[in-house]
Amino acid sequence: MCPSVTMSATVLAMPRLRLDALRAETLASKVSASIRNQANILQLARNLWGLDARLREFLEKFYKQVETGTPATGTPPTEEDVRSALKSLRSISESIEEMYNTGKAVGLTNRRFVGAALNSVRMRSDELRDIGESVELSLVPETDAIFDKALAALRAGDVVDFAQLK
Repeated sequence: MCPSVTMSATVLAMPRLRLDALRAETLASKVSASIRNQANILQLARNLWGLDARLREFLEKFYKQVETGTPATGTPPTEEDVRSALKSLRSISESIEEMYNTGKAVGLTNRRFVGAALNSVRMRSDELRDIGESVELSLVPETDAIFDKALAALRAGDVVDFAQLK
């Protein structure tokens, strides 16, 4: 498995980041309920910006931990821990996607404060989904074989110029 992906899986399974993910998931659920009700647009904007800030902090912590390569825990995570973390990321992304679609359907994406926050939250959600998919792909044993084969071809000089692919 690629070292950065291994580190990503390790960092995702850390209890502190898992707790942060659960908090973000809870906040996403509250925001989703606010969108359905549209009772107080200012409260909705506040909650959306709060969710955006929480997701931004989560991603910053994640990238910093992966970049430094120093997970906070000494023991490597079990596959069950990693799958649980991936499930949380998937749940957050699905909740935000549903929230965004509902908001778009009722015209919230066209509002000045709410629309900007909603779009920002959706972009961060896409980033979470990408991270989750990368780690999930790394759990498939065949993935390493594909990358090893590609690396061997590169080292052997068996490469194709990108211009030739047209």
